[in-house]
Amino acid sequence: MPDMKQSFIKDNKIFIPFCNVDAVLELECDSLKCKIYQLSSAKRGYSGISYDGNDFWMSAREDGDLTRW
Repeated sequence: MPDMKQSFIKDNKIFIPFCNVDAVLELECDSLKCKIYQLSSAKRGYSGISYDGNDFWMSAREDGDLTRW
């Protein structure tokens, strides 16, 4: 698995996980349009994100679990 980072760039889009809710921000680099993907209603957040070519992997801030998206 690649190294975890605070954000990940894929296809000219930046993906940033939120640190206090179960959601991810997608920001298009050219147009600056953004989308927020609410993954669940949980109040967990993430400290890092990575991409393996198929899925995004995010590390939970509090319990250390990995979430595949």
